[in-house]
Amino acid sequence: MSDTALAVAFGHVPQIRTFFDQQYAAHERYWWRGENRYSIDPVVHNEFHAALLAAAARRGPGVALDLGAGEGADAIRLAKLGYQVDAVEVSAVACEKIERFARSQGVRITVRNEPLENVDLTGRSYDVVLMNGCLHYVRDKSRVLRQVLAVSAAGAVHAVAVFSTATPVPAEHAVVPVFPMRRAGSWSVSTRTGTCCCAPINAVAASARIPVSRLMCTATSS
Repeated sequence: MSDTALAVAFGHVPQIRTFFDQQYAAHERYWWRGENRYSIDPVVHNEFHAALLAAAARRGPGVALDLGAGEGADAIRLAKLGYQVDAVEVSAVACEKIERFARSQGVRITVRNEPLENVDLTGRSYDVVLMNGCLHYVRDKSRVLRQVLAVSAAGAVHAVAVFSTATPVPAEHAVVPVFPMRRAGSWSVSTRTGTCCCAPINAVAASARIPVSRLMCTATSS
């Protein structure tokens, strides 16, 4: 990739990192403030997280990858289900909180402080991959998804939540560069091992099956 292309692909990352460092430092818990944050009972969660927990429980235990892990609530729940969890997060403040919160719950998570744009996922095979609210901060989504497919075990579970352009991105999420899915259609990424398809949906929950995994995809700005 040329220097110009790199500048375009990565130029927004420092602003996003700084914003989330500030937010995570200003709040003891920026996300998941409710008491159910670490529960592995699907009943106490919304439809997306309930479906992920149920699918992960059926699949596991195994190895899980949480991309854009935030403060680690999703990663901790997967660890409680018996998964070995790798968490990738751009904010160094958030990474410290993931480790601290994981210790408080008696689980261990491998934390990597890296932007998704250039993360190297080789070396492990993942049974569950979670991308919850992170892909709309990534300009080159195809590269990330190709990497995910390349390291996905047969029959892996993928859970994706991303903003689309069908409705406005909430103001609190639009204060930094954001790259929502561009239309209310669908996009896909293909590799030799299969095709990852995602149809953005704003008012209706949906799922799509793909050859190498089960993909639960919700794209919403509402």
